[in-house]
Amino acid sequence: MFRMLTLGLAGVICGLLATPEGFAQEKVKVEGRVIGKDGKPVAGAEVADFWHVSERNDKQTGAGAVKTDADGHFAIKLDFYGRDRAITAIDEGRKLGGNAVVSPSKAAESVEIRLEPLVTVHGTFSSEKLGHAPTWTNVYLNLLPGKIRIAGNSSTKANFSLLMPPGDYDVNAYGSDVRGVHQNVTLKADQPDLDLGTIELPAT
Repeated sequence: MFRMLTLGLAGVICGLLATPEGFAQEKVKVEGRVIGKDGKPVAGAEVADFWHVSERNDKQTGAGAVKTDADGHFAIKLDFYGRDRAITAIDEGRKLGGNAVVSPSKAAESVEIRLEPLVTVHGTFSSEKLGHAPTWTNVYLNLLPGKIRIAGNSSTKANFSLLMPPGDYDVNAYGSDVRGVHQNVTLKADQPDLDLGTIELPAT
């Protein structure tokens, strides 16, 4: 009986590993080029599929980021799991950035990311029913359409601030003892600062 259960469990694990959502899916190498508005290559830009802000130093960094070479070329490995992924490039001076969506069927094709002026999107949180601000909050920015998760900022100060390329995003905010909320925003290159003000998070 024990041997049969063990073999059955092994079969389930092997089945999981063979699916797109399995634990051991091999990462896919995606290559591309980062250019400026003038079409010239941008060297030293960082490219990552997720950016996050550390509360320790308020610095925004790319998880597993790679840098472009002198000709603006980069190569990054992505987990697709059968879904579209997005990558963001930000220049060395943290002034310019751009997004690109990569689908699994076109992962072998070269990706071009054109940089535009970055936009700071920020806000604070409150919860009237709690009677105080949540003690912990987290924000994910999801690129639209598709709601592809691309950046995040967790905080114990009930606020967030992210530097992002122009585009359409879903802002997903939630925290301790509160329900999550969603808000769609459009970041524009000619509006370098978008203050979302105070976002109310309903108490659970």
